Amino acid sequence: MIEDHQFKIIFDHTSSPANCARLFSESSPHASAWLSVMPTPHNNLHLDLPEFQKYLKWWLGLDTSQNGSSCSFCPSHALDPLGYHAITCTSGGDSIFRHNSLRDTFWESCKLACIAGQIEAGSGLDVEGSLTRPADILLPDWEFGKPAALDFTITSALNPSTLNDASVMAGSAASAAEIHKHVANDEKCSRLG
Repeated sequence: MIEDHQFKIIFDHTSSPANCARLFSESSPHASAWLSVMPTPHNNLHLDLPEFQKYLKWWLGLDTSQNGSSCSFCPSHALDPLGYHAITCTSGGDSIFRHNSLRDTFWESCKLACIAGQIEAGSGLDVEGSLTRPADILLPDWEFGKPAALDFTITSALNPSTLNDASVMAGSAASAAEIHKHVANDEKCSRLG
């Protein structure tokens, strides 16, 4: 964890909003927990050496790309040297993979605990006929006979829509994602019960 004095020195010498957002994000509580987690390959909860090196370079703000590379999900977009596009690309890649891995890991834990539920519940609940789902995991009998709709969201302080706010205040990207999810799904969740 970066000490307050060291953080101020580093932050004061950072000029780009993306680097400021990255530093705020990395200095948040538990942000560095991934560095001390015990890898468990038998549960597929580990990083192989090239993945670990890539993420560590990104964490340190070092060049992560290969010159001339483009995004494999949106080829017209060149990959930036610091890997920001790879982290925030919504056409595929890291954010979708992380979302599905997080959802699936939590779902496996529910099953091991004999907690009944349903994955990707609630599509078609809005009048527009959207296939969006308010629950990555729906637990129909969670507490006091009421269901719980669990929605996992992967966001980044480097997301272009929240970058300016994230470069001056830690947690603003997460807050914006939470507000967006409530606006999009609270009514649908009410219909689920």
